[in-house]
Amino acid sequence: MRNACKGLLLLALLTPLLVNAIDHLPRIGAIPDDSVEEGTPYTGPTPSVSGSISPVTFSLQTGPSGMTINGTTGVVSWTSPTVTGSPHTVTIRVTNSTASDD
Repeated sequence: MRNACKGLLLLALLTPLLVNAIDHLPRIGAIPDDSVEEGTPYTGPTPSVSGSISPVTFSLQTGPSGMTINGTTGVVSWTSPTVTGSPHTVTIRVTNSTASDD
């Protein structure tokens, strides 16, 4: 019996491969202006977040005295709104393991 060796021809085709970075930067959506009667407890809307990996956390960067934020939902609460200093500037920051946005 005779062993036959068949030749193999390998062709390599090299093409460039572009790998795009995934944008994991959190972006907080616009929150519309709102109003509340003095002394009436206020609860804000849940902010929308896009472009992020989970989990995200929220923090209140700027707000009137006594205003708090839920770090998980981003909802701000103010038990006793006052006219003093109105209109009040409220700045919410959303953060993930990559970056943050106000």
